[in-house]
Amino acid sequence: MEALDRGELTVDIAQQGYEMGYKAVEAALDALEGKSVESVIDSGSEVITADNIDAYIADCREKRSLVVAKERVSFETLSFYSSEQYIC
Repeated sequence: MEALDRGELTVDIAQQGYEMGYKAVEAALDALEGKSVESVIDSGSEVITADNIDAYIADCREKRSLVVAKERVSFETLSFYSSEQYIC
């Protein structure tokens, strides 16, 4: 990202880390519930340029804040699926 700011790089492709994690947990929960899960799950990517880098960084910060705010819910959900009925 710094290379974009300095003009040393004109474009970068960013993976969608938040979506990767979200979709992975969603697929894991579906599998635990006996639902079918796709063998390939595309979380997408985004083209980053000097024109949209600030918006991309703001979006990343917002998603990180959502993860921190939802952390308690996530632990409660994990505790539920860690119960004996779901242990292999």
